[in-house]
Amino acid sequence: MSTDIHDELFAQSAMPMALLDLRGVFVQVNPAFSAVLERETHQLIGHSFREFTDVHDLSLHALSFNRLLTGEKKSVTYEHHFVRNDGESLVAQVDIGVLTKQGQLVNFYVYARDISSFKKKEEKLYARNQFLEANLQQQEDYFSIFINNSKDAFIEFNESERVTRINTAAKTLFSLDDSVINKTLCEKIFLQKHTSPAGCAFHDVFYTDAGEALSTRKRLYGRNHNGRTFPVELAISSYRLDEQVFYSVFVHDISEKIDTLKKLIESKLRLNEITDNIPVLIAHVDKHINFTFLNKMYEKYFPCKIEQLLNTSVFNLYDRKFFAPQDFKIKKIYEKMTYSFEKEMNINGKTVVFNNTVVPARKLNDGFYLLSTDITEFKKLQDIYKYDANHDRLTGLPNRRAVDHYLENYRNPSFKKFSGISILFFDLNDFKQINDNYGHDVGDKTLIAFARIVNGLLRREDFFARLAGDEFLLITEGFKDAQQETDSLVEKIRQALDAPIVINDTPITLRASIGVAVEKQIKQIDIDKLIIEADKNMYLDKKQHKAGPLV
Repeated sequence: MSTDIHDELFAQSAMPMALLDLRGVFVQVNPAFSAVLERETHQLIGHSFREFTDVHDLSLHALSFNRLLTGEKKSVTYEHHFVRNDGESLVAQVDIGVLTKQGQLVNFYVYARDISSFKKKEEKLYARNQFLEANLQQQEDYFSIFINNSKDAFIEFNESERVTRINTAAKTLFSLDDSVINKTLCEKIFLQKHTSPAGCAFHDVFYTDAGEALSTRKRLYGRNHNGRTFPVELAISSYRLDEQVFYSVFVHDISEKIDTLKKLIESKLRLNEITDNIPVLIAHVDKHINFTFLNKMYEKYFPCKIEQLLNTSVFNLYDRKFFAPQDFKIKKIYEKMTYSFEKEMNINGKTVVFNNTVVPARKLNDGFYLLSTDITEFKKLQDIYKYDANHDRLTGLPNRRAVDHYLENYRNPSFKKFSGISILFFDLNDFKQINDNYGHDVGDKTLIAFARIVNGLLRREDFFARLAGDEFLLITEGFKDAQQETDSLVEKIRQALDAPIVINDTPITLRASIGVAVEKQIKQIDIDKLIIEADKNMYLDKKQHKAGPLV
């Protein structure tokens, strides 16, 4: 096919197509491709593919082109985020491959299909399906979940007066097991009076004297397998399901409730026993800000007796910073609003963190209740989880998530910056050879060694992170002469890597491509632009230092 015909077909094709040179620069673009990016053809020719790539896709883009250049892949297909002329992002499915001539790579070809609208519809459809499935599943499981987690005993019978379902609470209450399923049970477990020798018939429990099914509450006596009787309250109902009638009863053992109420009425000590065994500091403070009640947990934390604190000011125990104006909002108490706040206290030389909840008393003149929970250990775990979420488990360096948070500082106009900032991209040359030839254990130890070597040459304030795989990022600032000191640092790193390391009895000399971008004028910093520049320079460096690891 002649070149003119080829160019004509390329230009008239409805498929968005483009050709790139081996640097990733557009050399030929058809109108359909220009339309996708909403740019004129001359705005694309001579510009890098990376310039129109969303910053979040830069690493994926670099990885894809690297695989094509190294021959690992002949073509790649993935979802790519372009940046349109108006700054908006669009999603396209791109197919990128290589063109060869006499066995040599000469160009990349790119096909792109705009799938933004499809992705939006897909997201809406997915959200809708998730909602419908969740609600359907909720309706299907609601009854079973409710029954199985109910603290009250539940038993279901069919029209034949036989048990069709029984929950754990019922088995415990009546000392039963699953063997009662499909058997009659009413007369064995329900009594009209606790002295009655005979049990209640099914009809007596579920029907009125007029023969109508009950939907009400009634009190009877229950009897367990060991013959013990106890007062119970029944919530009775009937319903039709799949043309069958079922009768259900929730059984609440009220004997313990009655006994507890009697004891609480008879003695205030019972209440004290309960509050004293709750792992929460509980206090009542009157309108004069004096303690009128404290539970025993106070003696566990503070070196004093409860009797010494009663009718004394809370400020004898807590300093006034504990009830700081921004936390201790008296207005909320008068508005009868419950609120919570966290405070640290130094008790006997130890720092304790409390989560405090202030609950206004029912009557305004009765003051408020203070509930304090020790969350010191929780806070420590929270810090550990936060650390793990932002650090690479293998090398201990900050991970990509931490990098994103760190870069947000530079995008914030109010962030205080130092003069002179440098961005360094690292990529271990042919790291895949180590994994392929010696296994991932050696590969992992190699990454750890690389991280240790570089980290040992850095200052405390430098930010060194592992992005993914064998890619690392270093951000330094505060140099008086950023360019000179960065060049010096790169040279030190290269010299340090020249020294062989021994991993599993295998001497290895690491080779790394390093891309550097330096900005001396901190007020003019564009951190994203610097990162792109450093990434580009890293690939240029890779071409100059092609040597892989020396094993």
